[in-house]
Amino acid sequence: DKLGKKMSMIFDLINETGEKRKQKLASMYQIIDYLALNSDKSILITNVIGDIQFCSKKFSDINKIDADMLRIQRISELINVSMNHILSGIERKKTAVVILKNQVFKYEETTKKIKEIQILPIYNSDNVVSNMIFLFSF
Repeated sequence: DKLGKKMSMIFDLINETGEKRKQKLASMYQIIDYLALNSDKSILITNVIGDIQFCSKKFSDINKIDADMLRIQRISELINVSMNHILSGIERKKTAVVILKNQVFKYEETTKKIKEIQILPIYNSDNVVSNMIFLFSF
């Protein structure tokens, strides 16, 4: 009986911690989504695999693309980029920014010349890259 109460209390604490972590992640994504949609910069945010998570309004306006349509794509489908190459560059150089030049943005039948792409890593609480911010200059 005493052991059961102690175990029940421990499981309640574990569940409470999980709920708080879930709320924290949801809040962080809401903040990132708000910033991306209201930024005056052309931004795409991806996970480390390259799945597009967020798109700024300016990016979708410049390229005449619905932001929600981009969320079902990978960045490698739109520009010639290897996420493994970027991640290894960040890790190898211990740098905060990777810069790509002379890229072409391709979406359906449209292509647009990109002057420069700055790629900034976002680190999680374990100091591991979890997402990347792609800042475009057209």
